[in-house]
Amino acid sequence: MIINPDAPSISKAEYAESTQIFFERCAGCHGVLRKGATGKPLTPDITRAKGTDSPQGLDQFWLTRRHAELGNLRRDPYRRAGRHDGALLQHDPPAPPEGMPEMMASWKEIIPADQRLSKKENNYNIDNFFAVTR
Repeated sequence: MIINPDAPSISKAEYAESTQIFFERCAGCHGVLRKGATGKPLTPDITRAKGTDSPQGLDQFWLTRRHAELGNLRRDPYRRAGRHDGALLQHDPPAPPEGMPEMMASWKEIIPADQRLSKKENNYNIDNFFAVTR
């Protein structure tokens, strides 16, 4: 947890939850370190200038604007639950694992290799298969 004194206060639990949400929903476009990829950078120097609760602030951005890439976040379950992840974006991002030993130390094996599927268990033609993920 990297807390910056110039950013809004955030508890350890809120930081952990918001970081997980960012990783699952935002990092694909904005990058794990928030420096931007296909989406704009969300580095603390940019996000602190916007603030959280002002008319141009981060929470207002998510609550009132509609962007084609993001969808309508007013319908987002985290918004309805009162989540305010604008505070997280004003703190420095946590560092991702740097090498294989660090990655393996954080790895959680959910299904052991000997219990995983070894053959295809459906009749789908995977050469003619289309899927949409969101």
